Amino acid sequence: MKRILFVAVFIFSFELLESQQLPLPPETATTSCKPQNGFVATSNVASKIAEAVWIEIYGLEVLKHKPYKIKLKNGIWIISGSISKGSLGGVPYIEIQKKDGKIIKVSHSK
Repeated sequence: MKRILFVAVFIFSFELLESQQLPLPPETATTSCKPQNGFVATSNVASKIAEAVWIEIYGLEVLKHKPYKIKLKNGIWIISGSISKGSLGGVPYIEIQKKDGKIIKVSHSK
């Protein structure tokens, strides 16, 4: 029930913002800020993005797979959950591009 309420509030907020399309100030309409270290510069930011995506797909139960294993390889954040010894099931996995935050791959092992 909480998830349905969250999704409904999110959709309502998005539609409200979209309906109020305000023009950009002239100085920002022609320029774009691109952080030197990429939009996903740290493992902390990458893990927050991973959680947001995983929760949307797999639900809040995915949060039990902490701590996350995070590594940066060739400009791609590779993040996977962990599992306790003796536990059944798999872990979530995601690849996020550091420079622009593009989601490359999302999966969950069995």
